[in-house]
Amino acid sequence: MPNMPEPALYNKQKEKNMKLHFVDLPDAFRPGLNEVAPLLKIEESVRGIPVEFAWGEGITVSLEQGKGKIVCGRKHLFFRALSLFVQHAKKESSFSVHEDTPFTMVGVMIDASRNAVWTVKTIRHYLRILALMGYNFAMMYTEDTYTVPEKPYFGYLRGRYTYDELKACDDYADMLGIEMTPCIQVYGHLEVYFQWNEANPIKDTSSVLLAGEEKTYAFIEQCLRAASAPFRSKRIHIGMDETMDMGTGAYMRKNGFVNRCDIFTGHLNRVMEITRQMGLQPMIWSDMFFRLGNAYDDYYAKDSVIPAHVKEAIPTDVDLVFWHYGTRPGCDNYMLNMHKELNRHIIYAGGISCWFGHLPEIRFSILSTEAGIKACREHKVYEFMTTLWGNSGAEMDPYSSLLAMQHTAEWLYNTEPSFAHVAERFEVCTGGNAQDFMDMGQYINMFEEDTRYTGFPARVIARKCLWSDVMEGQFDYDLQHRPMSEHYRKYADKLALRVTPDNPYAKQCELASVLMDLMSLKCFVAERLTIAYANNDRDFLYQAANEYFPAIAEKPENIRKLDRALWYAHKKVFGWVEMDIRYGGLVNRCESATYRINAYLNGELESLDDLAEKRLPYPPFAYTSYKRIYYAGTKN
Repeated sequence: MPNMPEPALYNKQKEKNMKLHFVDLPDAFRPGLNEVAPLLKIEESVRGIPVEFAWGEGITVSLEQGKGKIVCGRKHLFFRALSLFVQHAKKESSFSVHEDTPFTMVGVMIDASRNAVWTVKTIRHYLRILALMGYNFAMMYTEDTYTVPEKPYFGYLRGRYTYDELKACDDYADMLGIEMTPCIQVYGHLEVYFQWNEANPIKDTSSVLLAGEEKTYAFIEQCLRAASAPFRSKRIHIGMDETMDMGTGAYMRKNGFVNRCDIFTGHLNRVMEITRQMGLQPMIWSDMFFRLGNAYDDYYAKDSVIPAHVKEAIPTDVDLVFWHYGTRPGCDNYMLNMHKELNRHIIYAGGISCWFGHLPEIRFSILSTEAGIKACREHKVYEFMTTLWGNSGAEMDPYSSLLAMQHTAEWLYNTEPSFAHVAERFEVCTGGNAQDFMDMGQYINMFEEDTRYTGFPARVIARKCLWSDVMEGQFDYDLQHRPMSEHYRKYADKLALRVTPDNPYAKQCELASVLMDLMSLKCFVAERLTIAYANNDRDFLYQAANEYFPAIAEKPENIRKLDRALWYAHKKVFGWVEMDIRYGGLVNRCESATYRINAYLNGELESLDDLAEKRLPYPPFAYTSYKRIYYAGTKN
């Protein structure tokens, strides 16, 4: 991806607001207009440029002889049209721009279950930005982070949303023309709730509900009522994904072995009876039908065979969400064909790769999104959403995802637009500089060398570098064969220059810079430490113990405070405890490393077994969790 020149407006001094005078604007649009106006630096004035509104197909914005016009057919399109009008009116005295997209859903799923729960204030601000981009659909993924009155331990100490909080989000989204829906789980992914005894009667395995149990369906009905009540929309996502171990726990003890296809479709149909009674329109993740069609639970296997009786058992009134986040390049076309064979409505869910650490893998997000949208156009699948998962701690700040969100919107509203087009739109909608966000993506890997849409797991190394232990470094072998210290030094310095008063995302740039500064030094030591021990390089060992490790130990405190400030500004307090522990663990491990190496150098220890063990290549797990990185040798 080429470096982008800084947009012309970016370094200008504070601009005066553009004055506009709207004519024939529907009253229903004005509350939303008042909310987004500060983002666009516009204000209403009878002395401003007259802008006539008219209903029509698609979006058309124009300015001729000092008179403007916005034509569109739906509320959400008005806000995108407005951002387009402002974008062109700032640089052109005469223009006419038209957009028309076949996509009826331009959506996003926000993860509020993986340790971090966005505040209502953050959701509202994020929705304002999304409205300018043209989004019309949003859902909050809440495994146990919404309130079920009958279940006090459901979401306990997790920052669960109240009815009033979700209602406030829905009201705000509706004002902007955005349909907001709940997104919950009615089968798997309930391991956090299952730690409480309250859930024991409805547990099959450590994360999957007990199918066929009446208490389970009473619980599900409570969940469906609580989750859907705050929202206008009757659409609801009920999950059902990744339940590969269903039927293997309490269910098997009660019923013996039962084919998983029968368990799954039986449970789904029982849940659908409840949703029909409540007038809801459910969608589910589609993966289990395809996983159950092969011997290795592989969602994207070309040879999956779904038995005819299973196809017939899929309810006709459930939408299937095909999710693909780029892990299997080239699968979109054959997977969409396989979905079509099920003869159910299809929704495509792509992903912004923000679950790999503090910053998103922006390049991969761009490439995988482009592939997904091309496939959707070819197969005429016109409901598209992108997902913001927060696996393993939700370390990323919400606003770090914005460039990828803009890119997705531009590709849905236009046919293969250039990155320069995306960058210009990004500045208008967010005030940000696209190149800053591309540089922050260098946190994930060294992308000067490889930007191909291949080798996905090998691309994702940031979390491994950051949290890998200084003495038992699981990533040492890889760093010794592909050093990263100079790469992180380069981008730490570059992003430090972007921490300026005129940069609305200076805090994100600062956090990225200090993270890469730490990782530069950590990688420098990891690239050399076990080699020095093997070669009896006592000088380097002494330097590591008494210079490098203390220097590494000093850096997390500043990072922690910067990260904490962003967390407390944009997320609920619940979940930060995990980050305090991670940063503290890194500091304490450096102190222990200094202690052990000095004891070895002083003759108190005969050897350092943790450095003596031969390092092996790190297996290419794309979704590497903090626990997987840090605790290779422990068992709970």
